[in-house]
Amino acid sequence: MRQVEFRKKLIERLIEVTGCSVSTRRGPFPKSEENVVRLTGRHFPSYVDESESSKKSRKCAVCSLKINQNSKRVLRESRFECKNYNVGLCVAPCFEMYHTDPNL
Repeated sequence: MRQVEFRKKLIERLIEVTGCSVSTRRGPFPKSEENVVRLTGRHFPSYVDESESSKKSRKCAVCSLKINQNSKRVLRESRFECKNYNVGLCVAPCFEMYHTDPNL
C-alpha cells in the first residue's frame, strides 16, 4: 500500500471513530478529512502578515458564524490568524474554539 493510500484510509477511520461528517460542516472551513488535523495538530496564533495583504486585520471566521440581534452576521476584525489554515481568528476564545470544536 502506498503512503497516500495509507493516509487516506487512516483519515477515513479516524473520521468514523470521531463521528465527524461532511453534513455537520458549516462555513468556509476545511473538509472533514482535514478536521482531524485541525482538531489535533499544534497551532499557534500569529499576526496578520501585512506584506501579503494591504489590511492589518482579517474577518474572524468563528465570529462570522454568529448572528446578532438584527439577524445579521457578526463582522468582527482580528489582527491574528492561523497560518496553517489561512483563517482570521480572534485570539480568545475563537482560536481555541476553531481548533477544538468539530462542528465549526
